[in-house]
Amino acid sequence: MRILVVEDEAKVASFIRRALEEESYAVDVCGDGAQGLDLARAGCYDLIILDLMLPVMPGAEVARALKQDEKTRDIPILVFTAKEISETIDALGGLLNGGTDREYTVYYIKVARPHMEIALDVLFELVRVLGAKPDLRGAEGIGRLVAQLHTLRRMSVSVSGMLQAGKEPVLEGSIVKDLGTVWEQALPGKARELAAFVDPRLTDRRAFDALLRYAATIAPKLTIQGGTTEVLRGIIARGLGLR
Repeated sequence: MRILVVEDEAKVASFIRRALEEESYAVDVCGDGAQGLDLARAGCYDLIILDLMLPVMPGAEVARALKQDEKTRDIPILVFTAKEISETIDALGGLLNGGTDREYTVYYIKVARPHMEIALDVLFELVRVLGAKPDLRGAEGIGRLVAQLHTLRRMSVSVSGMLQAGKEPVLEGSIVKDLGTVWEQALPGKARELAAFVDPRLTDRRAFDALLRYAATIAPKLTIQGGTTEVLRGIIARGLGLR
């Protein structure tokens, strides 16, 4: 499999190249959009990894040119960027997978971003989609999610205070981590349910839907960060004298 990486940050490009070559992929790298477009047209690639913020020619223009070219239009493009999802949607328009032009294969990965920020963005977008006057079901759902998040925040602050006081809140920290993981993993599904009855003609749901897809994609890995759910619950059970 041959992959073209179009990334102007040398360290990032080197990291991606090394990781891919360790998996036995053939990799070419270039640092500007115009060169990337020329290489893609001249070569025979199975995948293009593309940054949006490129010199000479922006990544969005590169993606659009590739998808308009009969020779390159079928090559999957993986957009690898630090831009926000809403900015990426605006830049790529219908090219993004799940947009209006469904025959295109352009996918989006948001990099180097704490997963809790993603959860907050999901909440903010949900509030926007439901509008200033949500129905009773929507209002109750938002209120419940925000109250749960506030409770988790206060519990986390308490654990932080115990650490600063020189204590070892193993049990307390495990409980907060377990509850937080369950909350984050359930959030995409709950947000989707609450927005299900909103008339799509009344608001632009593209950013919301893209966030939900991304949050659902990363949800399975949340249990690994800070300890698997099984390990955490084992610690809790021992701390409560149940084991």
